[in-house]
Amino acid sequence: MTSKCCKMIFTLMILLSLLEGIKGKQSQKVKLKNETKERSYNRKLEDENYIILKFGESYQTDTCWYFHIREKISYVTVNDQRIDNFENSFNIEAGNVVKIYFLESLDNLEYFLSYGDISGDCSGNYDFKNKITSMDFSRFDLSLVTSMNYMFYGGSKLELIDFSNVATSELVDMSCMFYDCAELSSIDLSAFVTSKVETMQSMFAGCAKLESIDLSNFVTTEVEDMSQMFIQCFKLKSIDLSSFDTSKVTDMNCMFQECESLESIDLSSFNTALVEDLTSMFEYCYSLKSIDLSNFDLTLLTSTDSMFSSCSSLVSLDISKFTISNFHYANSIFDGVRNLKYINIGQMEKCSQEQIDNGDCDIAEEDISWGFEK
Repeated sequence: MTSKCCKMIFTLMILLSLLEGIKGKQSQKVKLKNETKERSYNRKLEDENYIILKFGESYQTDTCWYFHIREKISYVTVNDQRIDNFENSFNIEAGNVVKIYFLESLDNLEYFLSYGDISGDCSGNYDFKNKITSMDFSRFDLSLVTSMNYMFYGGSKLELIDFSNVATSELVDMSCMFYDCAELSSIDLSAFVTSKVETMQSMFAGCAKLESIDLSNFVTTEVEDMSQMFIQCFKLKSIDLSSFDTSKVTDMNCMFQECESLESIDLSSFNTALVEDLTSMFEYCYSLKSIDLSNFDLTLLTSTDSMFSSCSSLVSLDISKFTISNFHYANSIFDGVRNLKYINIGQMEKCSQEQIDNGDCDIAEEDISWGFEK
């Protein structure tokens, strides 16, 4: 074999060796790339489920920082600076934006802002609830949540809550959800699915600056309790509840109590066949001028105490469907109603002989104290 041929064979061997090396490196790169892609995918799932909080005042976190759901939190960022050891104390300055990233979805958001104060655990260390001015849930999975009871309770500085793009198909309890959110002037709940909700008791209680709210998308077919739903919504001027199905509601006591700015309300769609309590329903509605309850079915009604008390602007009232038996507990029903010019009591039925025989009627028509102030 000539030296020329030997050189050619040697060169080919070197080339083959180089090709094998390149192939091996490429294979390794593909493997690493796939592993990286998988890790990135998992991280993406985790990074997509988070809540955004904006602080209006500075706050020093402590061991109570969301301790009740801490095992479900992945990490926290402050102005996009990641904090992995969020169990330790860290500073939040006024104006800072905090993001809380979760490892999994939650099914219960009860007392989300004030759990420690209510439970007694870490009591008094949940004062951050009074320092948050806005919360954004548009990137948080609410699809498994069944209860939002007292969710924002104590959020006295909350001015904005973003619920856009949320899914709430499993929600059952919305009672006291925005209780005492005194700075909240408006809120968009159009994305909410409420078809399984059973209670809206005190849902907007104490929302002193709430001026308007659109609940036209609410499905209320399963709701049983609407008591105190809008109590102390001092700035609420009007509200459209024409889409409400109240066929299962049993309690409407104090539903609009202290809605001082409410000028009119249409309840013609209300089905009150199961309602037992209308105590103080419109009490202290100083601006309300007329109320038409002529469609109300009051078969099971037992209490109307202070129902229209202090409705000082009330000019006309239709309670033609009321019966004498509805006034068993009717103390101060018209106290402070100074300007009432027209009241339709229809052919207000007296108690039937059967009711008298059964002892279900111990009140006579002449005993009713209407309580009008001259």
